[in-house]
Amino acid sequence: NLRPSAVYLLLSQNRVGFLRDAVYIIIAKIFSADVIVHLRGSNFSNFYNSAPFWLKAIIRFILGTVSILIVQDKTISKQFKGLVDKERIHVIPNMVDMRGVDEVEPQDTKEKIVLFVGHLSYAKGFYDLLCSVPRVVEEYKDVQFCFVGERIDKEKNIMIPQDREKINEANEIWKKFSHRIKYFGTLSNKKTLAMMKSSKLLVLASYSEGFPMAVLEAMACGLPVVTTDVGALTSLVKEDVNGYVIKPGDIKALSKNIIKLLNNKDLLKRIGNNNKEYVRDKFSAEKVVPVFAEVFNRLD
Repeated sequence: NLRPSAVYLLLSQNRVGFLRDAVYIIIAKIFSADVIVHLRGSNFSNFYNSAPFWLKAIIRFILGTVSILIVQDKTISKQFKGLVDKERIHVIPNMVDMRGVDEVEPQDTKEKIVLFVGHLSYAKGFYDLLCSVPRVVEEYKDVQFCFVGERIDKEKNIMIPQDREKINEANEIWKKFSHRIKYFGTLSNKKTLAMMKSSKLLVLASYSEGFPMAVLEAMACGLPVVTTDVGALTSLVKEDVNGYVIKPGDIKALSKNIIKLLNNKDLLKRIGNNNKEYVRDKFSAEKVVPVFAEVFNRLD
């Protein structure tokens, strides 16, 4: 008997993806299977609110049939108020394999590396970080901005209004400060962790996030983070404890906090140590996997 008793899928946050998911969910329900959907993001409310009336009706119907909805943080669960009953929503954060982190050795470097990991896109704050480069370089001549990830022009699973003037300015800055900027493309997880351990801090100035692995892994590697108050980051990163949180698009605050961290070795060390202990205690695989098991066991 190959009929599944439960179906698990990642929940899309755009029209095409959600309609595809709806087909899978309806088929699962026809065969009396429980459906677990997992939202890995924080843009669902924007998707729902901008949907036409007929699509909203489909969304409400489909979400009404799922057995369990998994989100990555309590702040994200608020998007489903009125759409999914509270007792069917479960919070399970992302997790880090600390054994893999501990096995990686840092690379030798004399430069102060400010690291970005993620899609090089507008929504991830890529252009905002580029726009901060002149201010930081003016203060630190030996700083190196390193970018790891795929460069994309079309956003994936999210729509963000784009400031073309900012994009043009950022592209000019990349040319002018090319000696202070390195682009590595997409790296393996092991090489990315090595980059993190060789850096001073991680920056992810996103306009929309769920629970980004880049931030969690950087913290596990002992990096302070400068990020934005979106998605789970509002509860993950506490000011002066794990790093600094700014408003999306605030390039002045972004530059200020990068400089503040680079200017204080003791602060870098204290926050880095806080982050390693915090992730090991709250977000290691040993801590999170049992939570997954407990939620799935509720279907028995």
